Amino acid sequence: PAAPPRAPAAAGAESSGDAADPQQAVWLVERLNEVYETTLQQRESHLREVLQRPQGLLVAFRDFRVGDTALFMPTNSGEPRVYVAFHLNCRHRYLSQPSLNVFRMNRGRYPEFALGLIIMIEPHTATEDENPYNLALGTAFYVLHVQPVDTSRTANAPGARGGAPSTPQGPRGAPAPTPPSTV
Repeated sequence: PAAPPRAPAAAGAESSGDAADPQQAVWLVERLNEVYETTLQQRESHLREVLQRPQGLLVAFRDFRVGDTALFMPTNSGEPRVYVAFHLNCRHRYLSQPSLNVFRMNRGRYPEFALGLIIMIEPHTATEDENPYNLALGTAFYVLHVQPVDTSRTANAPGARGGAPSTPQGPRGAPAPTPPSTV
């Protein structure tokens, strides 16, 4: 955008920065409106993209954005429990404690994994005062707030990945015994 218009200073008058210049105010309002419109268009575009994704369950693991589904696995068994996003070269994405509390409340215990729709991402940097995951100082990390995904509804959805097992399973995920064939 062009620089704001400036009125020529009157001879002998000093510029005081306090005086309201109507032309400058109009220019500023126009620039703010352009920024607002651009941001609004970007958000609408992202929302359309999210809504046009396949209805089956797709789990993000290379990058994480609001609207993506993420899988979190526990990293410890102590208190507080820490869950990290399943990823490929996209480290330091952690499940927020409020989100984990929802999973725990729904199941009555800590879950073996957490699958959720990302609703907010908080960027942070590890400092001496804020380092809940014991990272090297200066390391960027992200706290992801999620809404739990109901896996019972999506397990058999067309195009679902990682839904219901394709073979019957016995206790602890072992293959179920095969009945004798009747030839």
